[in-house]
Amino acid sequence: MMTGCFRFTFSVALTLLMLTGMTVTSAQTLFANPRCDFWAKIERPDKMQLLNAVIAPLNMAHVTRTKPAVDKFVMLDSIEPALVFVDDYCAANPDKQAIEGMMTYHADLVK
Repeated sequence: MMTGCFRFTFSVALTLLMLTGMTVTSAQTLFANPRCDFWAKIERPDKMQLLNAVIAPLNMAHVTRTKPAVDKFVMLDSIEPALVFVDDYCAANPDKQAIEGMMTYHADLVK
């Protein structure tokens, strides 16, 4: 009984997701790991969501693990510097994954 309920719920959720009109339709962005050559084609709002979806949990893990006196990521006024960094990273490295640029940005930020 639970399996049927789960399947129904999953299919409804999937249908609603498809009907919301997502701008980014590539499966690689579903898991926040687009190739850099694809990164330039992603709309700005979707890029911002991907950046927040990757860098915020990465930072939370970092803060939990290292307990820094100042959380530099939280102190940022916006995620804009990360967007610029990843855009530049991907332009210079089209064969890499955008997440590598996101991780490099975060590593540089928390040094």
